[in-house]
Amino acid sequence: MKQASSRKDTEVRIFDSFEEAEEHERREWMAMPRQQRMILLEALRVQTYPDERIAPQGLQRVLAIID
Repeated sequence: MKQASSRKDTEVRIFDSFEEAEEHERREWMAMPRQQRMILLEALRVQTYPDERIAPQGLQRVLAIID
Protein backbone atom coordinates (compact mmCIF):
# COMPACT_ATOMS: atom_id res chain seq x y z
CA MET A 1 0.00 0.00 0.00
CA LYS A 2 1.23 3.47 -0.89
CA GLN A 3 -0.17 6.71 0.39
CA ALA A 4 -0.67 8.88 -2.68
CA SER A 5 -2.17 12.06 -1.31
CA SER A 6 -3.37 13.49 1.95
CA ARG A 7 -5.53 16.52 2.67
CA LYS A 8 -7.07 17.84 5.83
CA ASP A 9 -10.00 15.40 5.94
CA THR A 10 -9.42 13.14 2.93
CA GLU A 11 -6.84 10.48 2.38
CA VAL A 12 -6.21 8.57 -0.86
CA ARG A 13 -4.57 5.17 -0.67
CA ILE A 14 -3.38 2.97 -3.50
CA PHE A 15 -3.46 -0.79 -3.04
CA ASP A 16 -1.84 -3.53 -5.09
CA SER A 17 -4.97 -5.72 -5.14
CA PHE A 18 -8.66 -5.70 -4.27
CA GLU A 19 -7.96 -8.25 -1.54
CA GLU A 20 -5.43 -5.94 0.08
CA ALA A 21 -7.90 -3.03 -0.07
CA GLU A 22 -10.72 -5.12 1.40
CA GLU A 23 -8.52 -6.41 4.21
CA HIS A 24 -7.43 -2.86 5.07
CA GLU A 25 -11.05 -1.67 5.05
CA ARG A 26 -12.12 -4.57 7.28
CA ARG A 27 -9.34 -3.88 9.81
CA GLU A 28 -10.15 -0.15 9.81
CA TRP A 29 -13.89 -0.83 10.31
CA MET A 30 -13.30 -3.28 13.16
CA ALA A 31 -10.90 -0.86 14.88
CA MET A 32 -13.73 1.69 15.24
CA PRO A 33 -15.83 1.76 18.39
CA ARG A 34 -19.29 0.18 18.02
CA GLN A 35 -21.00 3.54 18.47
CA GLN A 36 -19.08 5.06 15.55
CA ARG A 37 -19.83 2.04 13.32
CA MET A 38 -23.55 2.39 14.09
CA ILE A 39 -23.46 6.10 13.26
CA LEU A 40 -21.80 5.36 9.91
CA LEU A 41 -24.26 2.54 9.22
CA GLU A 42 -27.18 4.88 9.86
CA ALA A 43 -25.63 7.49 7.53
CA LEU A 44 -25.41 4.86 4.78
CA ARG A 45 -29.03 3.85 5.39
CA VAL A 46 -30.19 7.47 5.11
CA GLN A 47 -28.24 7.88 1.84
CA THR A 48 -29.85 4.74 0.44
CA TYR A 49 -33.39 5.46 1.71
CA PRO A 50 -33.59 9.26 2.16
CA ASP A 51 -37.38 9.41 2.61
CA GLU A 52 -38.40 7.48 5.73
CA ARG A 53 -42.10 7.64 4.78
CA ILE A 54 -41.52 5.44 1.73
CA ALA A 55 -40.72 1.82 2.49
CA PRO A 56 -37.99 0.33 0.31
CA GLN A 57 -39.37 -1.85 -2.45
CA GLY A 58 -38.21 -5.42 -2.40
CA LEU A 59 -39.30 -8.65 -3.96
CA GLN A 60 -42.99 -9.24 -3.61
CA ARG A 61 -43.85 -12.62 -2.14
CA VAL A 62 -47.02 -14.19 -3.49
CA LEU A 63 -48.40 -17.58 -2.60
CA ALA A 64 -50.77 -19.12 -5.09
CA ILE A 65 -52.45 -22.48 -4.52
CA ILE A 66 -53.40 -24.13 -7.77
CA ASP A 67 -55.69 -27.18 -7.69
